[in-house]
Amino acid sequence: MSGDQSKVHRSRRRFLAAGIAGVAGVAAAPALARSSEEWMQSGFSWTRPKLVVERDISFRHRHTGETLDLVYYANGRYIPAALKEVNWLLRDFRSDEVKGNRSAAA
Repeated sequence: MSGDQSKVHRSRRRFLAAGIAGVAGVAAAPALARSSEEWMQSGFSWTRPKLVVERDISFRHRHTGETLDLVYYANGRYIPAALKEVNWLLRDFRSDEVKGNRSAAA
C-alpha cells in the first residue's frame, strides 16, 4: 500500500469508530433522559450526593432483659421514632425516667 492509501485507510477507521461511538451515545440517551420532576422525585441533588446508607443497632438491656434491633439512620437522615425507642431503652430502669435529650442533630 502506498502512503496515500494508508492515510485514507486510517481516516476511514477513525470515521467508523466515531460513528459507532455516536450511535452508542444516541442509543443510551433515552435511558438517561428524565424530566426535572422525575429527577426531583427520585431525590436527586446536584449539590449533595444521596447516600444509600442504613445504620442499625441491636442490643439487650442487662437489667431489664429488653432487646432492641432497629434501623435508626436511613437515606441520610435519622429516624425520630427509632431514636425514641433507643432513648426509652437507655432510660433509668429504676424510675422509668428518660433523662436528657439524646436526639441527633439532623
